Amino acid sequence: MSTMPHQTISIRQTIALTMRVALEHHDRGQLQEAAALYLEIQSMDPAHVESRFLLGLIEASMGNLDVAIHLLHAAVRARPEAAHMHRALAETLYRAGYIATALDSYWRILSLEPANPAAFINVADMLVALKPDGGNDRAAERCYRRALELDRFHPAAHSGLGHIHERANHLSLAEHEYRTAIGADERHAASHAGMARVLFRQRRYIESADACRRAILLRPDSPDMLDQLGDALQQLNQSIRAQACHERAATVRAAMERASDRKREEANGPQGAEQWQRSAVPYTTETPVDAPQEAVPVQ
Repeated sequence: MSTMPHQTISIRQTIALTMRVALEHHDRGQLQEAAALYLEIQSMDPAHVESRFLLGLIEASMGNLDVAIHLLHAAVRARPEAAHMHRALAETLYRAGYIATALDSYWRILSLEPANPAAFINVADMLVALKPDGGNDRAAERCYRRALELDRFHPAAHSGLGHIHERANHLSLAEHEYRTAIGADERHAASHAGMARVLFRQRRYIESADACRRAILLRPDSPDMLDQLGDALQQLNQSIRAQACHERAATVRAAMERASDRKREEANGPQGAEQWQRSAVPYTTETPVDAPQEAVPVQ
């Protein structure tokens, strides 16, 4: 029989009940209510990892990224083996602009899930984002190809290779990879977008416009694709339609900015997490960006 004091048992029961209610709110999208309950759990048990992690997810969804990073980093330190927590931290770091540190987190996920093609793709994507001049493209290409060894029809890996070829001006190779990605998943919006860009650069404007339309059907909130369609239509002497596309792109961008502002305002509401803000610091690391190299076999 347990010798645990009755008060401790009662606290555990209270935390379990509060957590269940908080998760119900979270599942319904009632984020303010869920966050308040997660904070209540933290006041009862500051070492409660799951409530801290889920509060971090809410702060990230509200756009309060530095607060989210602080919370998610604390959760990861408590559970270094939890790949899903590393993944949430890495995604939030990337959104906050800490690309090198996000890459480090993705390396850690790769060490936890070495047979997961998505882990290699995430590392490759961060390598590309870290050096837009193409300085990491060879390492990224190795990661994409390793992902294809694990899943030969993974659309994101083919799309990533297409992007690398596109940046290197190997347009035929880029087109091939984008077409392969679309063949694997016709709803892969990034590949339709890449195809639109490559076809435009080859002056195949009718085909480029068609690819733009497919991308927009899948991702109607993409101002870049609306602008790309406008550029293609302009080349086809459809000036009025081109102008409408560019105006729509500007409208979408403005709406996205307003939505982002609203999220920030909500994050600073009475149920927000200002108390975390004072102690929130960006997660940093001394791990080199391009390590560990053994995870990416040279071909």
